[in-house]
Amino acid sequence: AYATYRLKNNSISTAALFLNGSNNTAYSGANSLNMYQGGNHPLGFVTSNQTRMTVTGGGNVGIGTTSPGSSLHVAGAIPTTPVGDGVHIGLYNGNYGHIQLQGSSGAYIDFSASGTDWKGRILYDNSSNFMRFDTSANERMRITASGNVGIGTTSPASTLHVSSTSPIITISNSDTSLVDGQVIGQVDFKSLDGSSNMTDVFGSIRTEAQGTLDNGVNDGGKMVFSTFKQSTT
Repeated sequence: AYATYRLKNNSISTAALFLNGSNNTAYSGANSLNMYQGGNHPLGFVTSNQTRMTVTGGGNVGIGTTSPGSSLHVAGAIPTTPVGDGVHIGLYNGNYGHIQLQGSSGAYIDFSASGTDWKGRILYDNSSNFMRFDTSANERMRITASGNVGIGTTSPASTLHVSSTSPIITISNSDTSLVDGQVIGQVDFKSLDGSSNMTDVFGSIRTEAQGTLDNGVNDGGKMVFSTFKQSTT
């Protein structure tokens, strides 16, 4: 059983506000208060003579838009510095979709399965100003406040710091038709010298294919170490 307050106009008589009884589990369940809009018609919520939220007949919810294109579509304005902890969603300057997570300690986004705390996570810590990236519920990479990137370490001591029981960095060439002398992989070292004449002073380490390449039988390669000085002319 339920108590109903029914609304009608000259064409629709199926709109209602009703309170479910304790034994009625339909709609939102026992003892629930339900707003009912029969037919494929939207349900709008208005303040100050403006529609703030719309639920379409198909079930899409729009905040700041009356024609939501997905299950939840937020299009309202968001300020440059939103106030208050929580999740702020909207349009910045009317052109940029914007999600801002705010908390006193920081904020994070979790990726998981039902009933599992987290599998993947992107976290920002306000006090130390670092960002971390998790997979399989373990931290894998961290970017410190100074911009150092640590893979396998939470305290990277350089721009890129890789730590592991078997630290290997792989450069793989996907070309399946390598020829003699072709560069397989290369690392360049560059530095601006401040001169108006020389813009780059750099060195390189590269691996070149060497000899006949035949599916690993006689494949060969050589390491080339080079230093260069740019011309001043």
